[in-house]
Amino acid sequence: MRHIFFVIAIAIGSYATTLKPVSLQLKWKHQAQFMGFYMAKEMGFYKDVGLDVEFKEFEPEMNILEKIEKKEVDFAIDDSSLIFHKLNGAKVKALFPILQTSPIALIAQQELNDIKELKNKKIEFARNELANISIKAILKAHNVEVNAIEHTFTIDTFAAKKSDAIVGYLSNQPYFLIKQNIPYTVYNPKDFGFDFYGDLVYTSTSMVEKNPKVVADFVNASKKGWEYAFEHLNSSVDLIYEKYNTQNKSKEALAYEASVLKSLSGYGHNFGEFKLERVQEIGKVIALLFPQKFKNIHLENLIWNESRELIEYYKNGYLKNNNTFNVCVLDNLFPIDGINEGKLTGISGDVLNKIAQQFGLVLKPIQSKSFKEHVENIRQNKCDILTITAEDGYKQFGNMKRSQFYLDSNLVIVTKVDKPFMDTSGTLLNKKFITKYAIAKKYLSALYPNINVEINENIDAVIKKLENDEIDGYITDNITVDRVIQTFGYGKYKISGFLGNEKPIRGAFGVIDSKPELVEILNIGIESFSQKELKEIKENWKVTRYSTIVDTDLVLKLIVGFLFIFSIVAIVVFILKRHNKELNEWLDSTIEGIAIFENGRLIKANKQLLSIFGYKELSEIYLKTY
Repeated sequence: MRHIFFVIAIAIGSYATTLKPVSLQLKWKHQAQFMGFYMAKEMGFYKDVGLDVEFKEFEPEMNILEKIEKKEVDFAIDDSSLIFHKLNGAKVKALFPILQTSPIALIAQQELNDIKELKNKKIEFARNELANISIKAILKAHNVEVNAIEHTFTIDTFAAKKSDAIVGYLSNQPYFLIKQNIPYTVYNPKDFGFDFYGDLVYTSTSMVEKNPKVVADFVNASKKGWEYAFEHLNSSVDLIYEKYNTQNKSKEALAYEASVLKSLSGYGHNFGEFKLERVQEIGKVIALLFPQKFKNIHLENLIWNESRELIEYYKNGYLKNNNTFNVCVLDNLFPIDGINEGKLTGISGDVLNKIAQQFGLVLKPIQSKSFKEHVENIRQNKCDILTITAEDGYKQFGNMKRSQFYLDSNLVIVTKVDKPFMDTSGTLLNKKFITKYAIAKKYLSALYPNINVEINENIDAVIKKLENDEIDGYITDNITVDRVIQTFGYGKYKISGFLGNEKPIRGAFGVIDSKPELVEILNIGIESFSQKELKEIKENWKVTRYSTIVDTDLVLKLIVGFLFIFSIVAIVVFILKRHNKELNEWLDSTIEGIAIFENGRLIKANKQLLSIFGYKELSEIYLKTY
C-alpha cells in the first residue's frame, strides 16, 4: 500500500511541475473588478494551457510598473496611465483592455449639476496624479481649477458633505450612495469626449520577446475566463464572495459591481479589442495634460500583436530546423482540395499556401488514389496535415487533432432533372438517399431523425442507382456538387433540395497529434484571415474550374460552326439589303405613282404616289387599306 501511495505522490508531483507558474499583480484588493481572472483559474482555463496563475493583491505605496520592469511579477493591470508610461519610455506591452470604457468618473454633490460649479470646490483625488488623467481632462477642457484633497477611498467624507466631489468608480461608490439614499451627480469623462480604456492588462517587452507562447496562452485563457464570467454573473459573484472577498463586501455589492463592469466591457461586441487610433488619441490628451519631452512619441509598438509575435517565435524556434510537412489530399473532394502540378490547390490549398508563406513552411502533397488508401496513409502517420476534416471526423483516425475551422458548407440533394424539388417539411419521408460521408449521415440523422440515408463511397455506383431510380437522391456538400453534376452530365441531374441550412457543417485541418505545435501554427495562420477573406476564397472556387474534363476539339468545332452560320446569315442580310435598295431606286425612278399591297394593306409606295396623295413619309399611310 505504501508503494501505491508513493507512486501516486510521484505522479501528482510530476504533473504539478508541468504547469508553469506565472503571477498577475492586481491594481487593487480582491473584488468583482477581477472576476474574469478568478473564473479562468477556477474553471481550469489556465490549467488547460499549462499555467498556474498566482494573483497578488495591491499593497499601499506599491509601484506596479517597477515590479513589472524588475520581473517581480509577470502580468499586471493599469488604466490608460499605462500610455503615459509608454510615452516616457517604459518597456511594456499592452495585451488587452478588460473595459472598453473606463469606470472612473467624478461623483459630485447633487446640487453641483454644472461642471463649472466645481470651481475651487474640494475634490477627493487619488494621491497618484496619473490615476486622475481622464478627470483632469474634463476639468482642464472647461478651465475649472479645483481644491484637491486627500482621497479617503470611502464615501464617508462625501456623505458628511466635507468634500464636494470624489473621483470614484461607477461600479463601486454609486452603490453605497444609493444604499444610503445620498443623491449625487455624475460627470463621466466619456460624456465630455474623453473615452478612455479601463483596466489594461500588460506585461514587459522582455516577457513578450522571451515567452510569447506563455503570453498568448495567458491572454487567451484570461479572455475565456472573462467571457465565462460575463455569461455566468451569478455564479461568478458567488465564487468571489466565498473565495476572493478580502474586503468583506456583500454579495449584493459584488453583483452591482459585476453588472456595471459587464456593461462597460464591450462584451458581445468588441470585448478585449484595441484600436491604435484610439490609443494615439488618448496619447495626445495625455501630452496636453502633461507637457514635457516624451522619450517615445510612437505608440504603434505598445499593443501586443499575437500573430506577429508567435510567427517569429515559431519561425526562430520550432520551425528553424523542421519546416517540411506532408499534406494528405483526397482529390475527389475538389474544389475543397486538390493537387495541380505538384502543388496544393482548391480552397484548402489557398489557405494552407498562405499560411506556408507566413511561416516559411514547405508543404509536400500526398495524393491518395482511393479513400481507403487515404485512411491508411493517415493511420500509418504518413501525413502531418489532412486538408479537410468535417467537425469531429478526425477522431476516426485515432492519431489526429483538429485545427480551428476555416470552411463551412451545407448539404444538397442531387436528383434527375425530372424530379420535383424536395423541402424538409415532409417530402423527405419514405425517400431513400445515399451519401459518401459518414459525418453527413450522422449530421442528417440528428437533424432529421426519420431520414433514410446509406453510405456509399463509390460515386459511379451511386449515380447508376440514381439513373435507374433505385434511390431518390444523392446527398453531398454544396461545394463539390458542381463537379458531380458536370462530371455525370448537365441536363441529366440537378440540385433538388437543401438540407441543414440553419446549421452548416464546418471544416478544419487535421494535424497529427505528435505535433501539437503544428496545430498552433495552423490556428495562428487561420486567425490571420478575416471571415470576409475566407468567404471570398470559398466563393471563388465555386466557379467551375475543371480543366480535366474540357473537350478542346469539341469547343473548336463549336466555334467554327458558329462562325460559319454567322457568315451565312450576314451574307443573306447583305443580299436582302442590296435588293431592297435596288427595288426602292427602281420604284422612285418611274413617273407613275406605284403602291404595293399585301392582304389588302399598303406595304410599299414610291415618292410619286406619296406626292400625289400629299404625304411626306411612307409611315403616314403604312398598312392602310385601299
